[in-house]
Amino acid sequence: AIITGTAGGIFSGFLPGVGSSQVAAFASSGKDEKSFLVTLGAITTANIIMSMLSLWLIGKARSGAAVAISMFEITGTEFLLIVFSAIAACGIAAIATLKIAKRFVSMIEKIDYSKISIAVMLFMALLAVIFTGLYGALLLATCTALGMFASIAGIRRGVMMGVLMLPVILFYM
Repeated sequence: AIITGTAGGIFSGFLPGVGSSQVAAFASSGKDEKSFLVTLGAITTANIIMSMLSLWLIGKARSGAAVAISMFEITGTEFLLIVFSAIAACGIAAIATLKIAKRFVSMIEKIDYSKISIAVMLFMALLAVIFTGLYGALLLATCTALGMFASIAGIRRGVMMGVLMLPVILFYM
């Protein structure tokens, strides 16, 4: 799962508009959740490293982190420091996640997800109205309706990303 995820992350780093979830659906070696999560983590890590490499070599920012870093002049030594820091952070995060997950499993089982889901939806709608006004709320409602329609019709929502991929690929060409 790590090898296929890393290869998938490198692949998604080259293609604009292709996200981690789409690559993980194809690159997941096993059909169980653990394999999918390991693949997704490897894809994300490789994608971040490819984004930094793209910024350093060709001067194109391919992620939000790369855009933030692009405001600074990066030398080869600093690039290597960023890459090794990212790899070290992934290792530390993996160990911390395993330690914390064992402690919180019993707490997670007691959570009422329907109440949390409603609270998150209301919070997202409030943020959309605050930051984008009524046009943002209209866009949120339209996209929500499209997502619900796809789910009801039995269409995978990842297919809707196709509407973004062609314009993004044409823009970066």
